[in-house]
Amino acid sequence: QGIELGKNGYDRTTMAMVGDECRRDTRNTRLDRKTSSIQFLLQQCRTPGFLVSHFGILPDRSRNAGRLFIATVDEIQDRVTCLRGNALRNNDPKKSQRAAPNISHAFSPSPSPFVIQSDTEVKSDKLTQVKFTGDRTMQIAAPLIITLSLLVTLPALGQHRSADESFTMALTGDSIINRKLSVYDEPEYLQMIKILRGADVAVTNLETVLHDYEPYPMAESGGTWMRSDPSTADELVWAGIDMVSRANNHTGDYGVLGLQLTTRYVDQAGLVDAGVGNSLAEAREAKFLETSKARIALISLSSSFADHMRAGRSRDDVPARPGLNPLRLKTTYVLPEEPYEDIRAVADSLGAFTDLDGHPRGTDEEKPGQIDVLGRNFAIGDAPAIRREPNKDDVAEIMAVINNASRLADFTIVTIHAHQNGGRREIPDDFLPLFARAAIESGADVFFGHGPHILQGIEIYQGKPIFYSLGNFVFQNETLLRLPSANYERYGLDERSHVADFNDARYENDSTGFPALQENWEAVIAVPTFENRELTEVALYPIDLGFRKPRSVRGRPILANDELGEKIISDLVRLSEPYGTVIEMRRGVGYVNL
Repeated sequence: QGIELGKNGYDRTTMAMVGDECRRDTRNTRLDRKTSSIQFLLQQCRTPGFLVSHFGILPDRSRNAGRLFIATVDEIQDRVTCLRGNALRNNDPKKSQRAAPNISHAFSPSPSPFVIQSDTEVKSDKLTQVKFTGDRTMQIAAPLIITLSLLVTLPALGQHRSADESFTMALTGDSIINRKLSVYDEPEYLQMIKILRGADVAVTNLETVLHDYEPYPMAESGGTWMRSDPSTADELVWAGIDMVSRANNHTGDYGVLGLQLTTRYVDQAGLVDAGVGNSLAEAREAKFLETSKARIALISLSSSFADHMRAGRSRDDVPARPGLNPLRLKTTYVLPEEPYEDIRAVADSLGAFTDLDGHPRGTDEEKPGQIDVLGRNFAIGDAPAIRREPNKDDVAEIMAVINNASRLADFTIVTIHAHQNGGRREIPDDFLPLFARAAIESGADVFFGHGPHILQGIEIYQGKPIFYSLGNFVFQNETLLRLPSANYERYGLDERSHVADFNDARYENDSTGFPALQENWEAVIAVPTFENRELTEVALYPIDLGFRKPRSVRGRPILANDELGEKIISDLVRLSEPYGTVIEMRRGVGYVNL
């Protein structure tokens, strides 16, 4: 099928198998650069294929062997990509970490029977036939002049690799993605992509569902019924994303079928996803990414969802309900005595304290000063407030999952989608710091949130980072292909109206809501670094999602310019002060003082 070589800033030697179909989630090998060794990627392709051994590439005769591989010279900055139909999948160096042993490779001055050689130059913009050992040929189109001549020997290792070396994560907020990412070439954009690809693991919250409109929309959504093309998963892979959280208020916009189709497309792209499942137990469980450096666990949950979206249990007599991993909250509206008694009187006059069988409801003699009115809890207090209490069973089950994962992985990441706030969107609700700290105590190495669509503060707790909200990473909620009729009906729009008309009505021609809020279009990529499993650095890269740009542009991130970057980091400094966190800006990047 061929490979494509393109400059992307990686100073690595890369190697790739070529077959009829390539998969990025198959077994790969990554080699550390040392004084006399090279660092490269080995990508196994599926049909037909080869087996990787300590002696090089051996043909798999059971699968019609004969496909060949190409390796680029060390110090040439290349990207190797596999072409699978119309989809372009990037195999950047960090992807080579998947489930592989660490093997030291060195150049050899003499030919080896286990090495494929070529002295052919690949000219820029020229299609060249390159012959390799064996009777097959393939064509390569490359933008670089590359001399191919690799002789590799494969000595055995004396010890296993561990997570005690340097390990970096790239953490991002909500990704509502409806357009391609792989077609843009602004320097600030490609530099941002390099940050994601350069991390040992990159994570985002996939706040959409992937399908071709096979499922119908549910009667209740997360606000707007989100849907994206299935190829979106490949675009995230191209950008360098490894893992996605799936538990959020749009998980069930298109029901169980929409959820399950999304799982299929995410899995096919090779992304590790967490937070959904065909039962509550499956939705709760951690999912794991295998890399050459470390094993990473991801636990995803949401406190914001329509009730039909949460996963359920089975008693073996009926099937379990597929859905998301929920953290249920009991919300109580606290009022001074006078307005509280007014609500109580109105509810009593409406018969709200008696059910259809004539039994009392909504009051409890053991809880004076509290009432339940039409599903809303009210209590007497000194001042108006909203109090949220996490469900104790949910907390206990989630903490048990975190503790289990922490004993099975080298690093455990916990992420929550939470719309609730402490009176202003930039302040987390009171329950969230308590929950996040409990997650750290249960074994989480990193906790990060999303959902408010703006940044919230950062806390370092017991030496572990808590990012209460990382805002948006991709925010393309205005360029959906289609919307259900319920969206249009809400604003009195008829069948002649379309998505742009809905946007104009919802946001009053960009004068209200998300388009009018600058902070909605500002965020950071958080990059914590660990040495010997201890947090040693937290870098914060400001990103710009295009405030006031046209709808066809805004929502896609690039690295912020100096002026905007300083504003974004200054906002984080202010928001993090209540947690005793100090952030400094150096050369356009924020750094947390540890």
